[in-house]
Amino acid sequence: MEIEITEQQQKDYLEEPDKCPVCHTGNITACSDSSDWSDMDAWRTVICLDCKHQWIECFKLWTITNLEDVQGNP
Repeated sequence: MEIEITEQQQKDYLEEPDKCPVCHTGNITACSDSSDWSDMDAWRTVICLDCKHQWIECFKLWTITNLEDVQGNP
């Protein structure tokens, strides 16, 4: 059953993304077979191993760093 995440749960999770937004334990894991991406976005399913709630983390490309020429061109 899908449950609407509250604004407070979302805020708390963005501040501490290593804790479950429902029970607040750190016993969470990303499901490696559920990751996906499109042009500028990526997402993956995360599950809490304690309370068994799951949610989707969404990522957006916002910058690049450390540009290197690996062929040694000037």
